[in-house]
Amino acid sequence: MLKVIHPVVHVTAGFFLIILLQTAGFHVLLAGAVATVSCALCAATGDWLRIVRRLRYIFLVLLILFAWQTPGTLMLPLIGVFSPTWDGLSAVREPALRLLAVVSVVALMLKYLSTDDWVSSLYVLVSPLRVAGVRPERFAVRLRLVLDYAGQRDLNWRHCLDVAEQDWSDPQDEAWPVRAVQIHDVLALLGLIAVAGGYWLW
Repeated sequence: MLKVIHPVVHVTAGFFLIILLQTAGFHVLLAGAVATVSCALCAATGDWLRIVRRLRYIFLVLLILFAWQTPGTLMLPLIGVFSPTWDGLSAVREPALRLLAVVSVVALMLKYLSTDDWVSSLYVLVSPLRVAGVRPERFAVRLRLVLDYAGQRDLNWRHCLDVAEQDWSDPQDEAWPVRAVQIHDVLALLGLIAVAGGYWLW
């Protein structure tokens, strides 16, 4: 079923879900974060753990900034100003949940969308900007090159230097497939836009 729908629908749905979770109240955010984290742990465990591991310092900074910099009741009164506060721990919940929700949505999309899917999605999303003189082909090619390069397992700073020293005087032409949008994809996109617009107006 997922393969029948154009990947641009999945990317748009993920984008809208991320925005919804970033603007939702705490109770909706909590339910959404629990749901997305649960789905990611079940369906995309490896991708989820890899992203969380890369963002571990951001979570640590959030904890330090909120728990130690927010005035309130001290958790450990004996150490005075060096103690975190209960109010700070309470304040860190929302930003941490929002970041976890984003990580989970991204992990799910990385699991089920291939590089070709991402390229096709960007091409379709940027295509309406042709009227403004924007060339979606350039965006698609650049995204493909970045994804191919970032996906290399041996990527490190030495490898970057090796790539920079390569001879690019005779570049090879490459072509990548761009999937066409069908009528049911357009209807799905319009439905997503209507639901998202209705939610934010409400």
